[in-house]
Amino acid sequence: MSIPARVSVDSTFSASTSHSHHKHGHHHHHKHSNFNTAMATLAIKTLLPAVPSMFYKSATHMLSLSPTAHYWDLKTTVILEVIRAFVRTPPPGEHTVERVQRTTLKPQKVDDETVKVDVEFGVGGEEEATGIEDAVVAIVREMQKEEVEVQRVGVKRLTGEWVGRREKKGDGSMELGSEERFKVIEKGAEDGRTVLYFHGGAFYLLDPHTHRGIASQIAATSNSKVFLVRYRLSPQTAFPGALIDALISYLALLYPPPGSLHAPIPASKIIFSGDSAGGNLSLSLLQLLYGLSRSPQPITFHNHTLTTIPLPAGIATLSAWTDVPRSFGVLGSRPQGSEDACLTTDYLPSPQATAATVFHPSPAWNADVRKTSNRTTFYCADHFCANPLVSPVLAEHWSAADGSKVPIYLAVGDECLRDANLWLSWRLGEMGVKHRLEWYEKMPHVFQMVLGHIPATKESLCAIGRFAREVTGGEKAEEGWWRREKIHPRTLERRGVGEKEVRQGLGIGEVRGMMVRAVVEYRKIAERAVRDGEGRSAKI
Repeated sequence: MSIPARVSVDSTFSASTSHSHHKHGHHHHHKHSNFNTAMATLAIKTLLPAVPSMFYKSATHMLSLSPTAHYWDLKTTVILEVIRAFVRTPPPGEHTVERVQRTTLKPQKVDDETVKVDVEFGVGGEEEATGIEDAVVAIVREMQKEEVEVQRVGVKRLTGEWVGRREKKGDGSMELGSEERFKVIEKGAEDGRTVLYFHGGAFYLLDPHTHRGIASQIAATSNSKVFLVRYRLSPQTAFPGALIDALISYLALLYPPPGSLHAPIPASKIIFSGDSAGGNLSLSLLQLLYGLSRSPQPITFHNHTLTTIPLPAGIATLSAWTDVPRSFGVLGSRPQGSEDACLTTDYLPSPQATAATVFHPSPAWNADVRKTSNRTTFYCADHFCANPLVSPVLAEHWSAADGSKVPIYLAVGDECLRDANLWLSWRLGEMGVKHRLEWYEKMPHVFQMVLGHIPATKESLCAIGRFAREVTGGEKAEEGWWRREKIHPRTLERRGVGEKEVRQGLGIGEVRGMMVRAVVEYRKIAERAVRDGEGRSAKI
């Protein structure tokens, strides 16, 4: 996956230098100013070549000659063309992954409808930390079904944000102390309902603050408080680092560490949610819990010795990246698949283009790192790509040892990741998992974050709220709600989606074979790009 366009141009290129100026003096302020000037120049150079395309797409849209004219408004057309310019067009020069990461990690101002509290917590003593990592590694090995080395990444203190809606817009809530702010957040959480949200960003970009806006909206539609966890990013921390952090964040909700603002939250009131890579983490964490129910591992968390970990009430994902090798396309010998067929309605680049992206060597990503860790992608060693804890679409079980099944909500557009989500819906149905699939016609990847003005976004976020209230016992969804639907993004007209459409003629054996082929082909493209120097420069 390339750099997600979910970061706005303003947030990506805005200066955030006052802290550096006061703490480190004028010299660092000057360096930041030069950097931001360079970013602004790069933005202009990147957008200029896209101007003719923007005019052409706008004209064909207004004349109703575009295949998306009946699905998009003009604003959507322009927004997506701008995003594509940044995501798909390589700028001049070579950039390290660390430099790209920095552009997406700058703190952002809290909007006047949101209240947030920063929190930090540890995992107890060294023995407890080692026990948690050992438990995760044991399940990774069990699901791998072959003897391979699992990289030890350790366990670190976690930080994150509690997020909620203010009682009144601009009410001064952010001027209160942390305990008082948390009370405001708690007040909006009906019956203690809590969403554990994992941000997207291809596992190597973005931060809770970039997703504070959508977290705040979900808090409003679901009458909940939201915890945004700052999990460790790759390539600095490879798999299973992010998954370990996800597990610890869940344990922290269930069994609050000393000094926590929140009281213990029952699992029956917790929903996992996330977009893109965060949707992956939501599903992978569920798979980890299912695995632990079958092969219990000794885990102690702040003096709580756990023989079993309770399951959450539900999982809600937006454009989940369930197939890390992106095999539902040419790379997986399926040229009709959405990874290539949906490039005209999405802004993500093809997996082939992503594989050919070359980053300038740096401490985090260089030839030695790739060789010693057997990684072609940032997130995990190549041999783990088909592991259900990395690509949950391949999970063999969607239930715990006692038969318990967590309900799931899936939202997806006509995007590169569409077919993997559709096939996952078929798989869930086959396994008897109660779930709802909402397939939004002609919509791009995580449209809820980039197209806030369209009816589809409100519809999808309200559906998450309905799902959250249903699974936590807040209200009963109307009869027939648990189904698969294809939804028009403007009129919201809908039709049922049949099993044949979501299955796509594929069984789990065929999908596993596609994934194996995709990993091989991705690696060939990446190695050729590095060797020949023909890869695209990484984008800022």
